[in-house]
Amino acid sequence: MQQLAHRAQRRSLLHVQTPCDAEVEVSGRSYICLCSNNYLGLARHPTLSQALADAALEHGTGAGASPLISGFMQVHKAAVDALCDWLDVAAVALFSSGYAANVGTLSALLDKDCLVLSDALNHASIIDGCRLSGATIKVYRHLDVAHARALLTENSRSYARTLIVTESMFSMDGDRAPLSALRRLADEHHAALYVDEAHALGVY
Repeated sequence: MQQLAHRAQRRSLLHVQTPCDAEVEVSGRSYICLCSNNYLGLARHPTLSQALADAALEHGTGAGASPLISGFMQVHKAAVDALCDWLDVAAVALFSSGYAANVGTLSALLDKDCLVLSDALNHASIIDGCRLSGATIKVYRHLDVAHARALLTENSRSYARTLIVTESMFSMDGDRAPLSALRRLADEHHAALYVDEAHALGVY
């Protein structure tokens, strides 16, 4: 811990004294907040805040159990139906957070007989999901399709299934994955392509 502190790498909790917004107050000083995912300023949008308050009053603050037990409520079905319509897909699954979505989905899709090619700047939730699955993980250089191709060519024949994993828009720098090129690469090698759209959905 002392070594981390010496290298200015020891992390501690900041006491943010104001709600999530473009500007926040920390320890009595005002800062522009560039580290949250509240890009569009929706966290305090009056319409959304009112809808959340109304829903809590009508439905309570929890479902009481998992969806398979007794926790799939009408409000969840309405959300699923709306998402299916918006995304033009047959079905969606709801998770409590983006982290849970990646960890749950990737650890379910993959096992020890699988190969994963993961972009070097993928989110921690992707990394953790891949690790929990027991799959072999090869990391390709950020946005580098040629490097991914080289790793696939070298390794994919040794595994039952291969998955290329990327974000579509990367949260730290806002850059975009070459999805068309990755799709072609996956098709060439009979691999699947998994795309995390947490920071892109509804933005572009």
